Parts: sequence; C-alpha cells; structure tokens
Amino acid sequence: CSHANGMGCYLAAIQLTFRFGVEPSAEESESNYYEKACTFGVGSACLTIAKMYENGTNEVLESQEKASKFYELGCIHGAGDGCFIYGYKLNKGIGVKKDYKESLKYYKIGCDKNNAASCTALAAYYIGDSSLNIDFQTVNELYEKACSLDEPVACGQLGNIYYTGYYGKQDYFSIN
Repeated sequence: CSHANGMGCYLAAIQLTFRFGVEPSAEESESNYYEKACTFGVGSACLTIAKMYENGTNEVLESQEKASKFYELGCIHGAGDGCFIYGYKLNKGIGVKKDYKESLKYYKIGCDKNNAASCTALAAYYIGDSSLNIDFQTVNELYEKACSLDEPVACGQLGNIYYTGYYGKQDYFSIN
C-alpha cells in the first residue's frame, strides 16, 4: 500500500477486517486502507468504505455524504453497483443534492457496466417520465438486458410487456 498500489491497500484492509494475524493500530485501520485503495482506483474498496459510512459500522461514524462520495467513486472506478446506489441516492437526495437527471446518468453508466438493477431502474424511469421521449424498444431492450443478468423484477416486467402487448405486439412465446 505504501507504493500507491491500490490492490495492496485493498488486501491489507481485508486482512485487517478479518484479523488474519494482525491487530490494527489507529493509523492502520481497515477504513484507512479501504479509503486508500479506493483513491488508487479499486472500485470494490470504494463500495466497502461507502457501506461503512452509510451504516456507521466498524470504526467510522455514519455519514451519508461520505457514503455517497464513495459510491460515486466506486462507479467511476468500474463498480456497477456503485453507479446504481449513487443514482438512487441522487434520485432521493440522500447524502447529496436531489438531482433526477443526474441519477438517470448514473443508472445509464451502471447499465453499461452490466449492472442489472441500473438497467431496471432506467427502464422504469423511461416508462414513468413521458417527457424523456424514449421509444418503447429501448425500454424492452433495457428490461431484456437486466433479465439476462438475472434481475427478477426486470424479467417480470418483460413478461408483462410481452403478455399484454402494452409496448408493442403481444408475444406469448417470449414470456418464458
């Protein structure tokens, strides 16, 4: 970790988390190592420290603002779950200023990173907001992608679309 090696910091944090033969000191806390790993580009480390701040777990105090910051960094560093959670926080105004349009941007980034929840959320928003002028083929594609990534809500929505023909022609054969 001392050589600006993100994975080294991440592994040190895990070692401290599970106490694999070490006892942490104040300057070598797991949260410090997760933060360093995140700073050096390890997306999963960003998600871990974000969750710690979100819940006030281990040795960090609860801070929705810091949690949001680290979820955003997780997204930037390739963790699709970070994109979804940060998008949700933007949409609800949790730890950040509420920003509907920005939340859609992060759902799109998450979907592009194959995060099923992001694809599902994006499709739902496209359906619910007629001002976005999204064609229903796009909605179907988002639900299909999310369903192929094993998102049960998306699969249910897609089945409903095929069954009712609500966004196109009825297709009973694609329901399975």
